[in-house]
Amino acid sequence: MFYFLCKSLLQHGRHAATLSPTRKLFSFQHSPSIITLRFFFSTLANPNKQSFAASYLINKFGFSPESALSASKHLSFKTPDNPDSVIHMFQHYGLSQDQIFKLVKKYPRVLSCKPEKTLLPKLKFFHSKGMSGNDIAHILCAYPCILNRSLENQIVLNFNFLGNLLQSNEKTIAAAKRYSPILYHKIDTFLKPCIDILEEYGVPKRHIATLVHRSPRSVMMSPDRLRSIAETVREMGCDPLKPHFATAVMVMGLLSKSGWERRLGVYKSWGWSEEDVLAAFIKEPWCMMTSDDKIMAVMDFLVNNMDCEPSFIVKNPYLLKPGLKTTFIPRASVAQFLLSKQLIKRKPNLVTLFLCSEKMFLEKFVNCFDEAPQLLKLLIDELPKLVVLFKYFEKLLEKFFKKVLREDFGAFIHKLQLLPPPQPAPPKAPHPLTGLTFAVSDLFDIEGYVTGFGHPDWAKTHEAASRTSVVVSTLVEGGATCVGKTVIDELAYSITGENKHYGTPTNPVEPARVPGGSSSGAAVAVAANLADFSLGVDTVGGVRVPAGFCGIIGFRPSYGAISKIGVLPVSASLDTVGWFAKDPNILRRVGHVLLQSAFGGQRSPRQIIMADDCFQSLKFPVDRITQVVVKSTEKHFGRQLLKHEILDVYLNSKVPSLKEFHNKKTNGEVKTSSIRLLANVMQLLHRYEFRSNHEEWINTVKPILEPNFSAQMNETMELSDAEIELCKSIREEMRSAINSLLKDDGILVVPTTAYLPPKLGGKEILSEEYQSSSFGLLSIASLSGCCQVTVPLGYYNKCPVSVSLIARHGSDRFLLDTVQTMYKTLQEQAETYVNSKSSNTDSRENSAEMAKEKGNQAFKEQQWQKAISYYNEAIKLNDKNATYYSNRAAAYLELGSFQHAEADCSNAINLDKKNVKAYLRRGTAREMLGYYKDAIEDFKYALVLEPTNKRASLSAERLQKVFAAEKGLVVAQASGMGLILANPSNTPEIRPWVH
Repeated sequence: MFYFLCKSLLQHGRHAATLSPTRKLFSFQHSPSIITLRFFFSTLANPNKQSFAASYLINKFGFSPESALSASKHLSFKTPDNPDSVIHMFQHYGLSQDQIFKLVKKYPRVLSCKPEKTLLPKLKFFHSKGMSGNDIAHILCAYPCILNRSLENQIVLNFNFLGNLLQSNEKTIAAAKRYSPILYHKIDTFLKPCIDILEEYGVPKRHIATLVHRSPRSVMMSPDRLRSIAETVREMGCDPLKPHFATAVMVMGLLSKSGWERRLGVYKSWGWSEEDVLAAFIKEPWCMMTSDDKIMAVMDFLVNNMDCEPSFIVKNPYLLKPGLKTTFIPRASVAQFLLSKQLIKRKPNLVTLFLCSEKMFLEKFVNCFDEAPQLLKLLIDELPKLVVLFKYFEKLLEKFFKKVLREDFGAFIHKLQLLPPPQPAPPKAPHPLTGLTFAVSDLFDIEGYVTGFGHPDWAKTHEAASRTSVVVSTLVEGGATCVGKTVIDELAYSITGENKHYGTPTNPVEPARVPGGSSSGAAVAVAANLADFSLGVDTVGGVRVPAGFCGIIGFRPSYGAISKIGVLPVSASLDTVGWFAKDPNILRRVGHVLLQSAFGGQRSPRQIIMADDCFQSLKFPVDRITQVVVKSTEKHFGRQLLKHEILDVYLNSKVPSLKEFHNKKTNGEVKTSSIRLLANVMQLLHRYEFRSNHEEWINTVKPILEPNFSAQMNETMELSDAEIELCKSIREEMRSAINSLLKDDGILVVPTTAYLPPKLGGKEILSEEYQSSSFGLLSIASLSGCCQVTVPLGYYNKCPVSVSLIARHGSDRFLLDTVQTMYKTLQEQAETYVNSKSSNTDSRENSAEMAKEKGNQAFKEQQWQKAISYYNEAIKLNDKNATYYSNRAAAYLELGSFQHAEADCSNAINLDKKNVKAYLRRGTAREMLGYYKDAIEDFKYALVLEPTNKRASLSAERLQKVFAAEKGLVVAQASGMGLILANPSNTPEIRPWVH
């Protein structure tokens, strides 16, 4: 029996040894009594041994019996209480099962740590500094002995020392992850002496910080060795004041002597002298850290494929840094392709081609050629050697043009929960905002959180709020739950919504467009259904603009109507607390709570005034908005309520101080509209009051600011008391003028902005025309202090469009009532307008155009047969339109049906003798059929109609050479031959290549 038991145990031990070491934590099901024979005998021979620890390691973490027995010698626990507490604590701080498994495997003693005394303080400290569970796991798994160090006397001192040097917790965490022992060793042993030595050599502190951030290991060597390396680098001729000195010290510290000699030999094999290697090293120290294989591959590519002299690489050693497959081959393929098609005239500079950023590469070598993206996609089937190029280009497209949507669309900076108080007992009514969630812009104080003002340097230099802002508290007490703080523009100054520090929130409606600002994250949170409503601050459009750009409702209340206690000031005389919602009912409920007004009967307007001149500034069709508003008004209130006003003329007569302001600025020499003058006044006040509030902080902290914003802050701005008083007079006159125009029951209708949402990274929004047009419209409510609401009206060219309704100062509840009354009808009329423009069942011509557009869309999607079906339908409805035949010919060309394409082009030409695209397409079809002479005539005739058509010119010249060389022969495939196509009308041109 004893023999059988030993045999069974031995067999089980062999089976256990085959188990995968990657099995998930806590999934091991070994019985504590079934262990290997060796462990069995060891336990029998040493009955006093603490075998529970070994069993725990086997059962919980899958240790082999041998390693469990070895590890258990250093473990003291006899029950699972302590190790289970350790595991739960790690889980609480975000470590995954696999990470805990890895940590315990590497350092079993961690299970004997006292959770509350040893682990908790350290984990709390790491968490307080911004470390995630992944960060903590990375550092502890790399160097678990850190847990043995004193928190106060070692870890905190090291972290704070690094933090002061690197000026960032994020960079300190990154350095600790790159070399975890930097938190373990005493500062005075390695780190501080090495930094002192570098400072002795004159290395600037910012270069030292960069070195510590990127390669902390290089400053954790023996001080004597570092001094020797620094001296060697200086003797090489490297200037300590230059960034490359610190990098060279780092490289030499990491590279062994044999490694240096080996690299030297590789470079010499390409004809470099030792002086050449030294010169390259001084310019780019990283060239000596490049692997031997990569050096050989890159040098071979540059010398033998790109006709590059080795001496050129000595002068530009940076060329050795990019990857062969990720940069050199795809970018060289692009250049070769462009050269072969004569899209560029000469070889590009290699430094520019291979070292420019991916974004610049796209702009310089791809995007500037309209057909390039389509060409690359079409080429993939015909030229397999460019597969790597296609994948590379596709990756860049995804990175720069198909913005990856984050889980929360990048809206939030902090996620949190402020829960409402319990519901009152019946018969009292429940809280008015029960069940609603809301987010707040990073301008509102929340107790325990730093109000960041859209800039990390502001957050670093300010304490957490001691109390929650009045407006947030009011909403929570009203029954709503606050779920987080959201991104704003840098210091809430702009209206783009972009923020380079925290990332620009993604516009859920049109990701390629800006979300609008300053309260961009708050608008995105509502548009993406992450909150029922949200709070922002509207100074010069901070709520109205993002509401318009994200297709939601945004409300700017009357100036002074809502408390600003606990809200960071931007411009005191313009700031208002505003809010966003998708549902007009929610907008109204929030308004009643914030405005502290009781619910009552709704009031309807008695006059709706269209500001006709304001709509003339729109950069998209005017009737896209005006017709919707007119139809909605007629349906709800009757046409008699509609009035029209030339607002510029009205304000010119009612705001006399504008003339004085104009005369002081221009001496009366330039005539400017009243609305543009208002934009100037608003921007002047905005900038003056912002600087009054925050200029001292900017000058003291010197934060990194967006260039355009920084330029405005650096401009000299001196306003006299008289000029300030003049601006205040204009503000008072504006309020009086708008109140007089609207009385108690009037609504003024204006566009929210003159433009559709600009593209991300576009410069349009910085232009003087954009600023004047948009700020002119926004200044009406900002300067008058009147309430304004932005209402979405569907889309134009896939972009949201909106309209704004303005009521007199103090008529906030009336405006909220009007929005709730008109909202549904406005949406219905917007949809009706779009449908009426896109289809007309009574007109065969319109139906034919609709079929053509469907064909064009199918063509874009490369569904050639489907496109032909739609063009067939268009031709049946209207067979006198040359474009339909020409477009169908393009689809036939894609399918290789050259005879059908030729026939369709001939029909198109019969209908329209000046259809250049038809001649180009017929020339292409005839070329592929081998009718070179006829093809040449088509291309030449296209040149007669359009002398600057480069494609026709190149095709005619090429075919003349082919025809002259191979007259009488039918050429199946000509080297480098390509089809030159123009895309269907009203679509971007595509040039497919057919062999």
